Amino acid sequence: CYYEACNIGDIFNGFFQGREAAIKRILKQNSQTGKIEIYVPYSQGILARLAQFFVGLIPIIWPTFEKKGLVNKEKLKKLGILD
Repeated sequence: CYYEACNIGDIFNGFFQGREAAIKRILKQNSQTGKIEIYVPYSQGILARLAQFFVGLIPIIWPTFEKKGLVNKEKLKKLGILD
């Protein structure tokens, strides 16, 4: 799989391009230590959860903003600014 991604040019080639040395280092280190888990630092985990929280808010707040936009659009149409 690693060889295919780096040499054949499938869809993963762009992802792995330029990262061969890092991947080889990680694979070598994992084979020597026996650890296969890579832990995400705590601060990055919190940032990821926070980002996902805001993404999850979109379906909840979308109808409110849509209604407000339609009201403002009607106001602009009455003023003749928007046709």
